[in-house]
Amino acid sequence: MKSFIQLLLLCVLSLSASAQIVINEISYNPPESGTDSLEYIEIYNAGPDEVDISGYHFAQGVEDTVERGTILGPQEYYLFSVNATALQTVMNVSSDQWSAGALRNGGEVIELNDAIGNMVDIVEYSDMGDWPGFGEGTDGEGASIVLCDPTLDNNNGKNWRASTNDLGLSLNDKSIFGSPGAENQTACIIEPDAVVESLGNNTFAPADITINVGETVRWVNVSGFHNVNGEKTTYPDNPEGFGNGDASNDAWTYDYTFNIAGVYQYQCDPHVNLGMTGIVTVMPDMSDDIPVYEIGAVTTLDGDGLPDSLNVNCAIKGIVHTPNFRVSNNGLLFTIIDDSNNGIGVFSDSDNLGYTVTEGDEIIVLGTISHFRGLAQIVASSISIVGTKPLFDPTPVTVLDESTESQLVVIEGLSYVDASEWSAGGSGFNINMTDGNNTYVVRIDNDTDIFREQSPITCPGSIALVGVGGQFSVPNEPPYNSGYQIFPRYISDFMCTTSITELSDDDLKLFPNPSYETIYLLGRLDYQRYMISDMNGKILSQGGYTNRIDVSEYSPGLYSLLIKVEDGQWKSKRFIKG
Repeated sequence: MKSFIQLLLLCVLSLSASAQIVINEISYNPPESGTDSLEYIEIYNAGPDEVDISGYHFAQGVEDTVERGTILGPQEYYLFSVNATALQTVMNVSSDQWSAGALRNGGEVIELNDAIGNMVDIVEYSDMGDWPGFGEGTDGEGASIVLCDPTLDNNNGKNWRASTNDLGLSLNDKSIFGSPGAENQTACIIEPDAVVESLGNNTFAPADITINVGETVRWVNVSGFHNVNGEKTTYPDNPEGFGNGDASNDAWTYDYTFNIAGVYQYQCDPHVNLGMTGIVTVMPDMSDDIPVYEIGAVTTLDGDGLPDSLNVNCAIKGIVHTPNFRVSNNGLLFTIIDDSNNGIGVFSDSDNLGYTVTEGDEIIVLGTISHFRGLAQIVASSISIVGTKPLFDPTPVTVLDESTESQLVVIEGLSYVDASEWSAGGSGFNINMTDGNNTYVVRIDNDTDIFREQSPITCPGSIALVGVGGQFSVPNEPPYNSGYQIFPRYISDFMCTTSITELSDDDLKLFPNPSYETIYLLGRLDYQRYMISDMNGKILSQGGYTNRIDVSEYSPGLYSLLIKVEDGQWKSKRFIKG
């Protein structure tokens, strides 16, 4: 056991030491005629301790293995080259000549492993995009590419620049720039993708930003005693930690590149109690031809009532506001609503996207804008969770139309037009309800607990109904300007809004009260039906006559038992769930 622990400790120390070693400079296309002889790769020990790099070797790019006994001290460099003699003759530097391979001019992956095969560092350089190229003086124009900051991601092309160190040499009338075996020299001014100011009124401006993976945020201290603290010790749910240390009055700047998608929270330590906090939402990596749109931008309509963005591939972000209405069909169908309270349906004919629909999840959906009988939706190809957020409160409405589509709404003062329409079967059923002025189509989906009720959910007085606006246009052809519905999600979306006479213990006694598992109804009062609601009037369950009710699944709190007596009146009795 002792030997095993020693071996484990040795491996941990080896990995820790290896993390200090970074690929720091690459000369992949020197301005030579014919075969390049001045290609080289430089590694750098960015840590405080010396590292035994014996046996270090390249797994991708070129082929070479470091000789046994090679130690690389702190802030020291080690050079690999295609031709050690040429590099010594032209640049007067010693190097380890690799045994095979050459660097590709257009870019490739360079992977450095340690002696036992653990990856030490990997870089996929390029001459396009964010990487310095021909126009910056590299890629055949004479300059190597050098790393700006070894503590930042060296797969981010913005962290590399063409060397500005003039070696006093010329090949094919082009000056040679580089720093093989020495400190990098370059103009490393990295432009951030977003800027957040910390202000004297103890706020971050803007406090909530959205960026993409690989992008950099710069915090600028305009005035005040501030810092940025997004460390995992403070916000353990952050995908990774970041921060610039202790607060300061200085005119400091702090850059951080976010390489993991998700939602990041941060604060100013001295002023967090004054609300000086911020959020960075990092969108997942997407190809350049997948734009990111606000939901409101893809749900505008054309003259036929169809989305203007029909068949557009894009990514959108929103908060899940419904359960999955397609469980029984092994697919996905739910609604997301964004921070601007714009909503859209999310659809997939299979459930193999690896996402379990959970209300309150903030997600990013990649897919194609479509519609189903006029209801705008995105046919999802991938779904990523980036955090959680509270749901919107339902908006009171008196009409169902395009403005209520994929919105969480509430309609008050309802009763059934014909309660006999309640007929559980198939994929669901429609039932009409009215407020006395308008009639509304209520869609009861078979994947809700409402569908399992064998009789209509009723109230002593009127019903306030919460649900998501939908559309099922008939006929299925333009113009799609009819068939608007409301989809309640749970029994609790039916709410009783009328005050009810409270029963005395002589009429009906509930025992035990408080109750933890089962509550018993004691007394001689005859009744026909019962309902249980919370103190907001939300109906949680209902049924016929019984003298015992299971309340074990209810959260602790105060509830009302409502009973319908022989004369048709409803009366109530309160109880506590412990």
